[in-house]
Amino acid sequence: MTVTDGLLPAGLTLSPTGVLYGTPVQVGAYSFTVTATHSAGSSSRTFTVQVGDEPNTPGPGGQTPGPNGPVTTPPTKTAKANSSIKVRLAKKKIRATKRVKATVTVKAKGVARPTGKIVVTVGKKKVAKKLKARHKGKITVKLPKVKRGKHKVRANYKGSKTVKKSKTKKAVTLRVLRAK
Repeated sequence: MTVTDGLLPAGLTLSPTGVLYGTPVQVGAYSFTVTATHSAGSSSRTFTVQVGDEPNTPGPGGQTPGPNGPVTTPPTKTAKANSSIKVRLAKKKIRATKRVKATVTVKAKGVARPTGKIVVTVGKKKVAKKLKARHKGKITVKLPKVKRGKHKVRANYKGSKTVKKSKTKKAVTLRVLRAK
């Protein structure tokens, strides 16, 4: 977190985690804007601190701001980005003895490289993979062998600290033909 507009009272410091500490040395009213930057973007909030001999009034959570008590700010909640997930098969028809690859793509607005756990389901079988930043939201999964017939392929994204979970809206059908 950083002060992006205005000035802190002399003697006060803002830590990177958002804690305001120190002892102010000059009387006055100070307005400043704090900006928190994260993988989904940034959030800003403006604060005013009164330093002086006037009586202090309790702030949020009953804490007294100013030189006679701790100066704290309420935690800022950052919204998670919505995500969408798609699965695409390398082949839609295969023989019973073969395996097929599926490409899973996760997109999240404002997040270039979503991370987290992905689970691909083929019928009753599941394959889990970890999506890392280096994958840039796209990962290829080798699906398990399945019996002859039609199978629905779905993918679930479990989410992360900055991105909401999601699942495929429409399943892809894999057709498994008899072995030669």
